[in-house]
Amino acid sequence: MMKKNDKQTIREEAMAKLLECSFRKDTPLMMKNDNGVFALFFDTRVKGLSEFKYKRLWYAINQVVRNDEKNWMYRYWEFADQYYSNTFAYESSCEEGKRFFEFHVAVGGLFALNKKYEWIEHIASFSNCLPAKYFLIPSTFSEIFNWLQYFDDMVGSSIDLDIKYHLYSQYEGVRAGANLYKGIVEYLALMMCRLPEMDFNSRYVDPMALPRVYGCASNEKKNFVSVNLENIRIAEFLKKTIDETCLGYKGKDQALQLLKDYIDTCKNCLNTGAHVDDDKIDYIASILLEEFERQQSVLITSKNSSLEDFIKERWFAESADQLEEYDFLEGRNYNNINRESVMVRHIIAGAIFRYTKILNTYQASATLNVRYRDISSALTKLSIPMGYVVLVGSIGTHLLPDGFDNNPDVHFIYSKQSEIIIVNKSLLPFVSFDEEKCNGNKYKLIDDKKNKILYSNIWQIQEAGETKLNAEKNKYFDLFIGCYASIYMPPKEKRKCIRIRAIDGITQETFDLDKILKITDYMA
Repeated sequence: MMKKNDKQTIREEAMAKLLECSFRKDTPLMMKNDNGVFALFFDTRVKGLSEFKYKRLWYAINQVVRNDEKNWMYRYWEFADQYYSNTFAYESSCEEGKRFFEFHVAVGGLFALNKKYEWIEHIASFSNCLPAKYFLIPSTFSEIFNWLQYFDDMVGSSIDLDIKYHLYSQYEGVRAGANLYKGIVEYLALMMCRLPEMDFNSRYVDPMALPRVYGCASNEKKNFVSVNLENIRIAEFLKKTIDETCLGYKGKDQALQLLKDYIDTCKNCLNTGAHVDDDKIDYIASILLEEFERQQSVLITSKNSSLEDFIKERWFAESADQLEEYDFLEGRNYNNINRESVMVRHIIAGAIFRYTKILNTYQASATLNVRYRDISSALTKLSIPMGYVVLVGSIGTHLLPDGFDNNPDVHFIYSKQSEIIIVNKSLLPFVSFDEEKCNGNKYKLIDDKKNKILYSNIWQIQEAGETKLNAEKNKYFDLFIGCYASIYMPPKEKRKCIRIRAIDGITQETFDLDKILKITDYMA
């Protein structure tokens, strides 16, 4: 017994063969019955076409365009238009109806791609009713622009255009569907030139009314900049296409003016005062705190030192950068991923610079000149005991003894020259960021629940006031961060160390390896 799926397969194969016979030139006349075939495909008892039908029709139309069978195409359009008017005309939100309309916009693009302008003229003026209604033709500015957005998104973000509307040996290659997109844009450009002739009764709206400008509703404030910029790009492309291809069309000037008006309206929307986006400000603040915690790992702090007898150098460390409009105003997300890191790095770099200057004040109990390849042997011969810290500057870990790269008493520091400094842990200077209240009206803690150290003026564009209003008006804000920093160091007379200088040369002075004693002999 034949199964249901088998019956469906046989039926589809029969329909495909009948459709092929309807347009092939070598089909005997008695077998050509395109009206009967179209009646099978456009069955008004069924809402919408199956993907099988769409695929077979698309293939057939491709062949008809190639063979220049315009009469077949005109009869096809009559049936398609009648089917849509009977099935979807008053159901604007029906997904099957949108799919059917989409298919026929793609058909128009195929015509334009193949320069079938007479065919386009025919379908654009065909109607099954009075007053004339063009059910399958984009007939308002908004409708044209919506389909332009739809196909632009399809060709830009996926390969759906290539899959749904394959061009069958035309324009072969990856993303060949982009060629069909150009045809669709040209087809919609021609429909724009037709708008001045359209009657209100075709869609019961003004056909030349501008499409809605995005950003009017409160829930559109987050991305209205990016959407409007995208719409301007699409409108400019359509405008360029009209200018280049719609030569001799009497509605061309009006179409160009409509697009200019829409582009200007979008630009005016962009130029209106956007407000501060609190989500962006919170994000900047959180990244500043994260970077501040992360970058302190390069510093030598109190947990690395056992210094007790000390003097203290204190300063207010500060960093600044400018926020541009997209950084903090509603609209397109354009966060500079390096800004917060660089701002914090400026503070950390200042502490490193001061720390290096203090290390340079340490008197060397011994200065050893050692070849790079002998560094590991030199450190081993020194027999460095517990209670000492090794500071490595501009020397790779591969030159150190095994285990040094994971030793908590070995630190890698900034240095202009390749050297190693060995210091008693009780004499090791360290950096500290202090929990001290910042005086004045400029700074407040970024988040007093998470961090009691880092201050900023970012609060000024979070709270209502003149600064916030000026930032919104001028579309920029000077962002500052700051904190109190200190370096704790032993008195100058106690600052002693051993220095190992790495040298490339092979002269006699680099042979200090043979003279190296235990570290206790130098620091006695």
